Amino acid sequence: MENHTVISFDARLNPGCVPKIRRQLALCMLKNIEKLRSKGLSIKKELLMPELYSYQIPPAILKGLGLKGPDETKRRSKSRASSSHARQSQSD
Repeated sequence: MENHTVISFDARLNPGCVPKIRRQLALCMLKNIEKLRSKGLSIKKELLMPELYSYQIPPAILKGLGLKGPDETKRRSKSRASSSHARQSQSD
């Protein structure tokens, strides 16, 4: 697969998107993310979807690239929600 600009491509609902293709897409996205960063270009956070670029990618590789896996993103958003709820409770 040769594409130099795809950083987010969601093919999960495509019936022909088998695990082998999802993994290949994830590898392509990671390669392109790394290339854009090495050129000093910024990537909007809302375009980086861990559930897409991390499919069957070992956590050590994601960490080496400075990217989060889907589990880390979910944990962080839950902790933010609980801390904002705690702040609201204290102000009441």
